[in-house]
Amino acid sequence: MSTTKRLRVAVLGPKGQCGSCVVDELLSRGHSVVGLSRNPPREWQTPGDYKAESVDFNSINDLSAALSRGYDAIVCAYGPPLGNLRAIYYECVETHARIKSALLRSKHRGSFIVIGGAGSLHHKDGSSFADEPEFPYGAWYVPV
Repeated sequence: MSTTKRLRVAVLGPKGQCGSCVVDELLSRGHSVVGLSRNPPREWQTPGDYKAESVDFNSINDLSAALSRGYDAIVCAYGPPLGNLRAIYYECVETHARIKSALLRSKHRGSFIVIGGAGSLHHKDGSSFADEPEFPYGAWYVPV
């Protein structure tokens, strides 16, 4: 008999390719999921305990309040809107910086997991972008 604890997990960016897979997997394992997004889906196709919360990703205060709601874990699967391709890099870096600042200001003390991004992509020789010395770990990684 399984004694796995039921977790309450927030997923930032639940509608994206990575985020939607995370939500589906968490729900299939019986966990409670809160989708945090500018415009999260109110209902989820996978049965389970899913709730949605709209959050202004441009506001560190709003993000910090949203991250302080007693989650066991937070998964950041945020990806920028794809409407303006020239602004994607700036939008992604700036929003991840706000998320990181909000997390540090928040009351959250559980796990914080960031998924997605270019670091896991590989060059033709098999090496990954994250293996490059100039890869910007400092902008993304904060030991907790």
